[in-house]
Amino acid sequence: MIKVNRLLILCFITGCSYFTGPKPESVNLPDSGRAQDTLNYALIEFEDTEHHFGRVYEGEQVGWFFKFKNSGYRDLIILNAYSSCGCTVPDYNKSPIRPGKEGMIRVAFDSNGRSGIQTKTITIESNAKNRIVTLSLTAEIIQRKV
Repeated sequence: MIKVNRLLILCFITGCSYFTGPKPESVNLPDSGRAQDTLNYALIEFEDTEHHFGRVYEGEQVGWFFKFKNSGYRDLIILNAYSSCGCTVPDYNKSPIRPGKEGMIRVAFDSNGRSGIQTKTITIESNAKNRIVTLSLTAEIIQRKV
């Protein structure tokens, strides 16, 4: 009886976790250094983070859709999207994106008053593990001949 009690105490002190079932995977987050359950985050993955319009005539308005997927395990919520210039306007759905589902961010670029090669950035903030993602648009603006 004493040996059984000692064995139970030893198991309780050192090995209870073996009897509670498997534990979820964990990852080390670079920004916090803490291990966090992988089931506790969304993950935004873009097909492409850059788009080149090529040559655009000054005054033209062009747009592009940046497609993404929520590859995480929680709903993805885009909190904000803003650009480096007022000539570039991002638009996105404010509704949560379920795990495994896709979405897109539409970006409109107005070349009016611009010339030469233009590169504009769009910053996306979300609740994802990769909280900040930067997208970019580039165009070569050609002046119209009068």
